[in-house]
Amino acid sequence: MAFARHAADVLSGLDAAIREAGALRQHITGWVAIGAIPAAGTALAPRALAQLTDEHPQVTVGFVEDSPPGLLRQLRSNRLDLAVVGVCAGPQEHDLDGLRQETLLEDDLRVALPRHHPLATRPLLRADELRHDSWIVETAAGDTPYYGAWPTLVRPTVAHRAREWSTRLGMVAAGLGVCLLPGMAVSSAPAGVRIVRVEDRHRQGRATIAVTNEQRSAETDAAVAALRQQALDLR
Repeated sequence: MAFARHAADVLSGLDAAIREAGALRQHITGWVAIGAIPAAGTALAPRALAQLTDEHPQVTVGFVEDSPPGLLRQLRSNRLDLAVVGVCAGPQEHDLDGLRQETLLEDDLRVALPRHHPLATRPLLRADELRHDSWIVETAAGDTPYYGAWPTLVRPTVAHRAREWSTRLGMVAAGLGVCLLPGMAVSSAPAGVRIVRVEDRHRQGRATIAVTNEQRSAETDAAVAALRQQALDLR
């Protein structure tokens, strides 16, 4: 009986602690500034922002979209509290020293094909099967993996350049070519577009990460938690 009473007291105390922690979470107030790359802005970031404002209505949320270098500069100068960026699996392409990193998604870069493309019904393609396609890329794609042609293709044919994801996907739907699409942006594809996975053992993997300063506020913790939850739903 004594053991049972002790166990009941422990469970009661644990339940009270959980309720208290939940109450504290619901009473977070303040400001959090979040930045994200455009690929994260198609679904991941907006859904996380919606969750954050729903769970913590007293938190004021700011949002900007920029390239990884721009986001990291803003983070280091304290103009941002959190940055969502993409990184490669090999040597660091961005300076992340002294910053806290949390992986949200292991990226699986895909290709968007017109509905009537000969390969559109296939669940998985080899990278070399895309060598004769015409690509729709970002206006200033450069070497950024998300915005050009498939990364390991040699001298791919670029048919069109467009700044926005929506424009590039619209061109694919119209049959003007194919384009890249990260897995986290698949839900943004319009009707008439088929999204297919690509097998390429020569391609270096990438991940989408949340980056913050080592010391961060409760508001930033809540924003990271919302991103983690939404990333789980996108896997």
